[in-house]
Amino acid sequence: MIRLPRNATDEQILDLIRAWSELLAQERYEEAFQMLRYHPIEHWSPKLIKTVVTNYGLIEPRKEGAKFKVTSLTDNPEGRAFHGVEWYGDDPNRPAAYLGMAGFSLPLNGEWSDVTVMFDIVEEDGGLVLQLDEIHVP
Repeated sequence: MIRLPRNATDEQILDLIRAWSELLAQERYEEAFQMLRYHPIEHWSPKLIKTVVTNYGLIEPRKEGAKFKVTSLTDNPEGRAFHGVEWYGDDPNRPAAYLGMAGFSLPLNGEWSDVTVMFDIVEEDGGLVLQLDEIHVP
């Protein structure tokens, strides 16, 4: 798991997510999996991440049989993407360690997609880690 400094900037967080995305583009799912923290009741695995990406944000295969693959960010996909960080501030409804969230649209098959990865930004051992929350189509 990669730990960022407690005072990491939005850009540092997005850079970590970009590095994670590049590992997916190289189909290095195990290494990408190792970069993140996972909630104990979630069942993410390298295989599940690949399955959800391949099926455009779903576990089940697409009816028409289409398959998708993460494209490298260096290929400059066309279109619009969502990449952002939101900090919670003083929110009494959140566990104290959950400081914010980050969202990142994935480039699939050479284009920006609607498949978005959501990460919790969690304080752990004096630093920040990203916890995979979901991969979905909003």
